[in-house]
Amino acid sequence: MAGAGRPSWGQLALECAQRELTYLPIAASCMLVYFLPAWPPTWVIAPVLFTAGGAHFIYDLLMGQEVRASLAARQERTAESARDAELAEQNRRSEALNAELNRRNAEIVARNAAARAEYERALAAYERARAEYEARLAAHRAEEEAYRRAQADWEARVAACRAGDYARCAVP
Repeated sequence: MAGAGRPSWGQLALECAQRELTYLPIAASCMLVYFLPAWPPTWVIAPVLFTAGGAHFIYDLLMGQEVRASLAARQERTAESARDAELAEQNRRSEALNAELNRRNAEIVARNAAARAEYERALAAYERARAEYEARLAAHRAEEEAYRRAQADWEARVAACRAGDYARCAVP
């Protein structure tokens, strides 16, 4: 059972597999030199493999858990600062886009206000014209009504005059 400071069995198995893989390039270079010494690429490939294996071995030897943890923490801080820089850039772009949208929205609001004012002026002019028309129509209807009354009165006087009431024949 893994304690507070001890790695788990899975971590130990992973580290053992990594250490064993360290020796694979070294073994491959030795086998190339032993079994294929006359093959020309052997003398190029073997030193490269040996160096790679040795470098991995030295890396594992020098890099303990504390150094790995420190490197992991440094990488995390670097990644975090990169994320912070990216977020700052995104915020800057968002603010620029928001400013542009606000400017466009203000233009639209101004255009709408101007259109609304023009509409209100046109509506007021229409209402005035309609009121004038209604007044003229009412005056015309009053004139028609007065004419109809005068016509009815005249017809009544003519009928009375023809009926023999000569006092109504006179023009008023």
